[in-house]
Amino acid sequence: MIRSLFTAASGMRAGQLRVDNTSNNIANVNTPGYRKSQVDFADMLYQPAAAGRLLVGSGVLPIVVTRDLSGGALTETGLPLDLAIAGDGFFVVTGEEGEARYTRDGSFRLDGQGRIVNSSGLEVRLDPAGGAIPPLLLPPEALAINVSEEGELTYRLPDSDETYVAGRVQVAVPVPRAPGRTVDMLPQGQNLYAPSADTVMELRVAATDGTGAVKAGFLERSNVSLVDEMVDLIAAQRAYELSARAVHTADQMLALANNLRR
Repeated sequence: MIRSLFTAASGMRAGQLRVDNTSNNIANVNTPGYRKSQVDFADMLYQPAAAGRLLVGSGVLPIVVTRDLSGGALTETGLPLDLAIAGDGFFVVTGEEGEARYTRDGSFRLDGQGRIVNSSGLEVRLDPAGGAIPPLLLPPEALAINVSEEGELTYRLPDSDETYVAGRVQVAVPVPRAPGRTVDMLPQGQNLYAPSADTVMELRVAATDGTGAVKAGFLERSNVSLVDEMVDLIAAQRAYELSARAVHTADQMLALANNLRR
């Protein structure tokens, strides 16, 4: 009966983790570029009982949280620096420590220095045009800013019809480090991701080599389905309740056993 307490308690812990994960998905249903996650479980070690004629399980164990990298729906905003990738790929930004971070959230803007940054103020990485040295700064009077499907950033200046090319927005595609490995991205907060140990990021030109095209004036929504998440939330809650009832039943049986000699 002590074993039944630990077994049922493991079910309660698993149910709580599943509820926490589902709640996080629901909370980010309107977060641009968010990738939903799910918890994978495995049954624990089986122990022999009844002189080895039976095998009794020891409960459930969370083993990994996987992330769904499939794309979300694109919503038109009309803003020239709102970008989305229609297909595979991530935008590249420079993290607070200078490291590369990856995001599907393309809600970019110009800061006071003329840099293209994300909503957290992190600089978006661009390949310079004509051998220029980054960081790339757009003049404050830049007009008609446009990003092509290949990620090429162009603008015009007042009283001029000439179009200037500032550079190309970097797009990186996650690929497995070795054949047969699984591609996965690890969340870093602020809509940023880093590749897992089995994943390598390859810089590619957008709209080529199977890489998604850049869509200016659009933002990608999260790939969370509220219907699926609500069903999962109800199932997790029911599993938690049943595990809690099993704990209560085991506790009652232990109480009866303790009172047999009274």
